[in-house]
Amino acid sequence: MVSDGVSRLRAEIGASGFACMPDALDATRFGALQAEASVRRQEALRACGDGDVRYRSRVAPLGDVARAFLAGSELASALESVFDDAYAYEEEASCYTYYESGDFLGVHRDRPDECEITVIVYLHAQGRGADAPDTGLRLDIYSGGDTDERRLVHFIPTRTGGMVLGRGAAVWHARPPLLQDESVIALTACFRARTRPSDGT
Repeated sequence: MVSDGVSRLRAEIGASGFACMPDALDATRFGALQAEASVRRQEALRACGDGDVRYRSRVAPLGDVARAFLAGSELASALESVFDDAYAYEEEASCYTYYESGDFLGVHRDRPDECEITVIVYLHAQGRGADAPDTGLRLDIYSGGDTDERRLVHFIPTRTGGMVLGRGAAVWHARPPLLQDESVIALTACFRARTRPSDGT
């Protein structure tokens, strides 16, 4: 799965917190995830937030195909190779996410108790792409801490077939509002280190 080099991924994550593996999945698995996401879309619910983190999208629970992929040995091996630790996915913090025109995800960091490592698989991305003004087909990465002024330092274009890996709990990131005729379907998953005990257990 880590076909384009662990060293490149580590370097990019070290520099900005996130990296992208284009065409990371084989055609059979990718097609199965696309098919499941299409079925799950029928039960997707509107998700909106106007608090500390502003967002708008639709989300649907995982199906058996997504669960098998996220819990599988191939992805586990890839994450361990890149991040030097063993990780398990958090099902309650993972979902299929559907973005359409006007949908967005504000600047935020993921919750460290459930999302040390963020994995995003882009199952569908439609639109003019990262070169369009103000496109939503990109993941923006920001510098700065809790009190520092944050500034955009990097972005990763959203393309069908790409898989993004990153330290979502440590690095500020966002998705700008999608433009007219833009849409994204993603498998969005959260992982935490297996060596860290679950809260309350």
